[in-house]
Amino acid sequence: MVAVWQEAPHFFTEREQAALALTDAVTRLADAGVPDTVYGQAAAHFDDEELAQLLALILTINTWNRIALATAKRAGADER
Repeated sequence: MVAVWQEAPHFFTEREQAALALTDAVTRLADAGVPDTVYGQAAAHFDDEELAQLLALILTINTWNRIALATAKRAGADER
């Protein structure tokens, strides 16, 4: 359901939608950066500490995804 969050907004709270929109924008930084409206929505639903934690989570997940892609690794495929 998370993959189609924009098509099913009634399944998510406004706070969750703000977090998902920020996640999408940060993940697609090369497109145009994080739009002010997206950041503003997130800032309206999260205090500074929560926003920093949310960004840290987004960046961590994006980093692990990029490492996996760069090394052609797949979860659960380690043959050790």
